[in-house]
Amino acid sequence: MKNKKLVSMVVSLSLVGLIGVGSTMAYLSSITATITNTFTVGSNVAITLHETSNGTNEVTAGEETTTGNEYTGMMPGVNEIKDPTVVVAANSSETYVYMEVKGLDANDLVGLKIDGIDNNWKKVGTDNTLDGIYVYKTKVASATTPTELAPLFKTIGLANTVNEKVEVKDITVRAAAIQSAGFENEAAARAEAVKLFTEK
Repeated sequence: MKNKKLVSMVVSLSLVGLIGVGSTMAYLSSITATITNTFTVGSNVAITLHETSNGTNEVTAGEETTTGNEYTGMMPGVNEIKDPTVVVAANSSETYVYMEVKGLDANDLVGLKIDGIDNNWKKVGTDNTLDGIYVYKTKVASATTPTELAPLFKTIGLANTVNEKVEVKDITVRAAAIQSAGFENEAAARAEAVKLFTEK
């Protein structure tokens, strides 16, 4: 009987000891509310390239086409509309815009000429060729509505001195846009534009 009481006492003392230890480990503490930092990437950069349809494709003459035109039966001294135009989409980030054109030099040699490069566009580089990359002279600011830029040129036609059938080449035009943020100047952004035209 005495042994049973002893065991009972030992257990009771052990429980008291555990409670005591638990009480001495209650530290002073505090925790703040969570602060959530939200990061969003700047608005996208989006452009389209079109020209006025001459009615030789699926688009009605006078409306915009993104597939280009065909020019058949051209007559010397008669200019036809060809006006490659870039539109920067609404809410695009501030951007530099470029156009690359090929085929103008070969056609110029046989008398198929454009009316001249618009003053809002500047040739990249120092050569005197028509083919190459052009940059819009000013950055295009972000806007809530689409921004249509001046066309690179407006018309194309055979010189009135052409009096025989000539072989002409296709004229291809592409456009690219590069965000202005993160670049020190247009020349720095230009390298990325050249890379786009080269790789795609």
